[in-house]
Amino acid sequence: LSWGLLYAVYILILSSFVTPVINHFLLPTSSFFAIFLLLFLYGIASIHFCFMLSSLLKKAKATSSVAFVLTFFFGALSVTTLIFRMPAPLEWMLSLFCPFAFGAEISKVTMRQKYGKALHLSNILEDSCFYSLIIDSILYMLLALYFDKIIPDKYGVPYPPLFFLKKSYWFKSRSSHIHEQSHSNIFSDNVESVSPEFDAKESIRINNIKKTYQVKSMKTEALRGLSLNIYEGQITAILGHSGAGKTTLLNILSGLSKPSAGSATIFKYNITKREDMEEIRKISAVCPQFNVQFEFLTVKENLKTFAKLKGVPANDIENE
Repeated sequence: LSWGLLYAVYILILSSFVTPVINHFLLPTSSFFAIFLLLFLYGIASIHFCFMLSSLLKKAKATSSVAFVLTFFFGALSVTTLIFRMPAPLEWMLSLFCPFAFGAEISKVTMRQKYGKALHLSNILEDSCFYSLIIDSILYMLLALYFDKIIPDKYGVPYPPLFFLKKSYWFKSRSSHIHEQSHSNIFSDNVESVSPEFDAKESIRINNIKKTYQVKSMKTEALRGLSLNIYEGQITAILGHSGAGKTTLLNILSGLSKPSAGSATIFKYNITKREDMEEIRKISAVCPQFNVQFEFLTVKENLKTFAKLKGVPANDIENE
């Protein structure tokens, strides 16, 4: 949203400067507002187009390269509408790419100019290309949000592809996180038995968690089938040498990384489910091994910032 608003201001300023030039030199009889609206809508659609590619490809260089190639290709393809008239269904289909929709509209405006028909707001509102740019903007943003949820990045647990069809996504459960767990034994007989006073007090249950990193043909096992119960009201320490997998385990439990195999629950919530992970983050926190404070903020400003990130209501921040 922040990048979208910022670039929308850029597009607004740029359109304001370019419109008078086009209006004076190329389309003198056309309406200033109609030209401005066309340029502005194309700019907004282009921003959302890049957002969609960014969430799909995840890398800045790949996004910029693909965006350039597609813009050039469909922009060039739109020039063909000057030569021959495309079937309406084909034009509508190609108009799903905003460079084509914009180029096709410019071609139509040029043809109208030849026959003394100027571009006015009434003309543009009757034109399918005008609506195509609006539809494209909405479609690109929805796809950007969708790809961002289902395509995993370096960090995070993705949603399943059809997550939006689940009732649990739209209607969140309000039940408490305290939940009766199943008490099946996940350990072998070689593991020390647990005192009866801890029975049914497992807050974190880790069952055969594995994590393998692969770079080209080289595989590195960070976790090899770890099983562990962590109990309420207890301080649990995990010891190990550098590279033993301690940070990897915390990354998995906090949703920064997805396990290669195995499962874990924090109270009733499963760490491999994105909707459950959102609930887990409301009741848990991780203090990383490196400093995360902002050096240019005061101590109080840092505390206020993280209180907001943690979801503390604005009215309660000062008291907290």
